[in-house]
Amino acid sequence: MKKTTAILFAALLAIVPLSAQATAERPIISISNYEEWLKAGVDNGWVVNSQIVQRSVEQPKPTAELVVTEEVKRVPEKALVIVDAYFDSSKISGEVVNVCVARTGCDLTPSPVAGLSSAFNHGTVMADLARKANPDVKIYLVRAASAARDSRTGAVTLQVVNGNDFLNALKFVQSKKDEVGAVSFSYSMNGNMTKVGDCRLSTSGSVNTSVVDPQIRSTVADLKIAGIPVFAATGNDGNRRPVSYPACIPDVASVASGFGDKFLASSNHDAATDYVGALPSSTLSYKSIVFGNIPHATSSATASVAAMWLDGLVTEKWVRVSP
Repeated sequence: MKKTTAILFAALLAIVPLSAQATAERPIISISNYEEWLKAGVDNGWVVNSQIVQRSVEQPKPTAELVVTEEVKRVPEKALVIVDAYFDSSKISGEVVNVCVARTGCDLTPSPVAGLSSAFNHGTVMADLARKANPDVKIYLVRAASAARDSRTGAVTLQVVNGNDFLNALKFVQSKKDEVGAVSFSYSMNGNMTKVGDCRLSTSGSVNTSVVDPQIRSTVADLKIAGIPVFAATGNDGNRRPVSYPACIPDVASVASGFGDKFLASSNHDAATDYVGALPSSTLSYKSIVFGNIPHATSSATASVAAMWLDGLVTEKWVRVSP
């Protein structure tokens, strides 16, 4: 009986879509932990991984190594594309490829700004975490933010990544379908999103949302069909807020953050959230050789889950990531 059940679960895993978002509607539900999230997903008709449905949170969660099967192993040669504002590739170990899809300033090096969340450092941090989660992965560093030099001070600053930039990055991925296995994006581009269920692109940077938003959605869908999931962070302003754009797009693999069996209070999530990157309850930060302690948030969870997925280590929606 157990053998038959295991075979059934493996078969179901092969057909479960990357996105658990059955519709564009998102119920307003208070979800604080693993069990509540699971129940909300079932009660509201969201697709939920069958292995999670039959397992209660009180039982020990199996390690990734014990649940990886041949059906979910990825091709190791495929690269992870990390889309961000800027990268300092000298601080990233392993094989990396630098690409710039920004509209202006590709030849400019931004003036350093302290802080792991600054646009100058954020991409490098994401790459460092992806490498920690999957040491052998090849990484494409896709710089998407334009840069500009101040004529008076000479300082080079980065603009915020907007919808045009993200679309350019997705088109680059399309052009490299044979080389890319997954995409990680940890920015929010929210446009007037005030309630759960909103999913709108910001007009920041003079983005024509009526043109760009449909193109982003169709490109993400095209990549999903090609077997290249686009992982995106759900946001860090609380679970009563809408899941951030583009994580709210149904075909995007949305990633929230948690610890143990609970969501971080700051992590946006709902019953349709696809994955949760959860650190052990004893810690809320990652240990990085380059950056020291890196705070756990949806950005860090997204980079970690995307890298692990590419290595075949993501077989459930609640993903245990290593500190």
